[in-house]
Amino acid sequence: MSGFVEELANRDEAVERVSYALSFPWYSEEENVSLGDAFGRRLARDIRSPESFPPFSRSLRDGYAVLSDDVVGASPSAPVFLDLGEEVPMGQCPAFRLGIREASLIHTGGVLPVGSDAVVMLEDVEASVGLVEIRASVQAGENVMPEGEELLAGAVVGRRGDLLDHRALGLLAALGISRVPCLRVTVGIISTGDEVVDMAVEKLPPGCIRDANSWFLSALLRKEGFYPVSFGIVSDKEEDLSEAIASAQTQCDVLLVSGGSSVSIRDHVSQIFSKVPSPGLLVRGLNLSPGKPTLLAGSLNPRKLLLGLPGHPLSCAIVALAVLKPLLLRLVGSEETQASSIMEAGADIFGRAGLEEFLPGAVRSGRAVPLTAKSGFVGALRSATHLIRLPQNTETIRKGEEVELWPL
Repeated sequence: MSGFVEELANRDEAVERVSYALSFPWYSEEENVSLGDAFGRRLARDIRSPESFPPFSRSLRDGYAVLSDDVVGASPSAPVFLDLGEEVPMGQCPAFRLGIREASLIHTGGVLPVGSDAVVMLEDVEASVGLVEIRASVQAGENVMPEGEELLAGAVVGRRGDLLDHRALGLLAALGISRVPCLRVTVGIISTGDEVVDMAVEKLPPGCIRDANSWFLSALLRKEGFYPVSFGIVSDKEEDLSEAIASAQTQCDVLLVSGGSSVSIRDHVSQIFSKVPSPGLLVRGLNLSPGKPTLLAGSLNPRKLLLGLPGHPLSCAIVALAVLKPLLLRLVGSEETQASSIMEAGADIFGRAGLEEFLPGAVRSGRAVPLTAKSGFVGALRSATHLIRLPQNTETIRKGEEVELWPL
């Protein structure tokens, strides 16, 4: 139980403490994945561009390639006349060099011919047989994207831990990167509680509820680039729970236990976590609402991260978003930070002094409004667009005052 925290821990401090104690980041299993299968995965290491982009100087407009010195002072009232040169072919480098006081028709994306350094837009040009009337001057580089302006060969285009989304895949495809090294962080999920039954149960027995938390957690983990594995529902008996946790740990990098972390004679998760090899149980309880009965533990040999999440659906969701996600990002070495914004409150928001609180919220008419929800609500986030965060020293935010929002 080295490093065990006796009092409720601040959320940010708890994340820092666990990350330090477990020596994050971890170099987890790496897979070489085709670009077509890489969406939603996270990079295992930095990726560098194999070439400059664009690979050649190209036109940003339909117009005429010119040498900027040849069109100095050109205007509608004082046009400059240049000889009409060859048209720049699309999809290949021009085989010619732009001559003295010459202009060549070029299309958007065309390769700038040698001897030119700018493009005059089509609407500023009047072409006739053998001559081009230029009615606007341009500076060197105007309407042109120079070779390597966006990326130079060797530039980092993806960082270790980055999520490969639609934006990342488009960039990698443009650079001809067909395979990428991806992390495979396996996150096991155990749901506990004698009252919890499988979601497939058609008729609920009296006093029972269907397992929702494992489905929420699995979906969130997939969205964030991790690999969830469900180990089913385990009873509240200490022997059964201990056996299930021990078995699951051998099959995953991170283990989540939903439920069984509140103060109750039947809750044994904290006792089981306290037996984990060093550093062991690090945090028992967070100064967080909802989510106070959260447990954080882990070991360095073997490398394992364990979290005990509250059983109430909203509490479980808040801890997953505000605690689990940042820990996983630290684990994989991601530089991603929590996005947030400040907005005017559209209604009074009541909190409790001394606790950091997260409330489901939505933006309506440009203002943040809280949505009524209790920790046991199963669909509390369904209509929410944001989480409203109330810092530990904030009790009440009045309508019209500023409030912090986390996008969902």
